[in-house]
Amino acid sequence: GYAREAGDSSPCADVDECKLDGQQQRGDCHSDATCRNTPGSYECVCKPGLDGNGTHCTVVEVASSRSAARSRLLKIAGGVSGVVIFFVVVAAFLLISDRNKPAGGVRHRNSTNRNNSSS
Repeated sequence: GYAREAGDSSPCADVDECKLDGQQQRGDCHSDATCRNTPGSYECVCKPGLDGNGTHCTVVEVASSRSAARSRLLKIAGGVSGVVIFFVVVAAFLLISDRNKPAGGVRHRNSTNRNNSSS
């Protein structure tokens, strides 16, 4: 909050609630939280790696290493299957386009007519 010394006519000054009674930590902040003074008030903030509102802090649940490994494996498998599907589609396209080509290579129309006209 704000306070003014008795008999002082100056504007009220912010009170650092985090340092009341010589304490470095407010009693209502959790032991794993830090008291942070704000203009006219204060807030309790849980330390890194903890979750809560500052008056109650708990350890953040970390996914088990088994489920994390499974998740990584699924991502890799998904990527590999995508690459395999891509190559199957490309191979199918090449086979289909190869079947549409003539057996002797590229033929030119009227190639025999051009040779006959010059004689």
